[in-house]
Amino acid sequence: LVVSPTLAHHFIISHTASFLKKNPGTQLQLDIQATDVIVSGILDLRYDLGLTTEKIQRSGVHLMTWRRCQVVCAMPTGHALSEKSIVTPEDLQDVEFIAFLRRLGTRANTEQLFARAGAHPKQVAETATNMAALELVREGLGVTLTNPFPLLASGIDGIEVRPFDVAIYYYTSFVLPSGRPPTNLARQFMRFVKLTTPQDKYSEPV
Repeated sequence: LVVSPTLAHHFIISHTASFLKKNPGTQLQLDIQATDVIVSGILDLRYDLGLTTEKIQRSGVHLMTWRRCQVVCAMPTGHALSEKSIVTPEDLQDVEFIAFLRRLGTRANTEQLFARAGAHPKQVAETATNMAALELVREGLGVTLTNPFPLLASGIDGIEVRPFDVAIYYYTSFVLPSGRPPTNLARQFMRFVKLTTPQDKYSEPV
């Protein structure tokens, strides 16, 4: 099993522990890697199963999407935007904003929506992961637009979340090699994760 860092530390490790406790004698190897390494490892058959929230368009790998959520605006507790029930791109004009690095697809999405809205947030930092962005939010540096699953599913002290009025969706998917059926253990693990993931107010099963 190979998993991206956010899903590993804040989601899959607890599921892995529960799965192994319920299936004594089972051995499972868990690796934590960036999405490009997940893809190359699946292609090389070094891994039986991957898990990511990134979009992957690559021949040789097959995505089994099982959860969907919409982008949200995360802000420090008591931020001026917390008075709003829904945040729009225009609301972020001149607001301190934590962006993602240009090499990430989410950066292009946000730049396009701000351009369409004619909005210009005040960018104060760039980072590579949702957790890093949320930690900067909690420190009071600014707001960010992020995938709420799984990090915000149970809330984070010091952070408030509001829906963002743009249809940007994130999909959580299992990653499998094309043309080869999942191993029995991979199939069991996928089913276990689907059945034991609790409902939350941000994501929904697909």
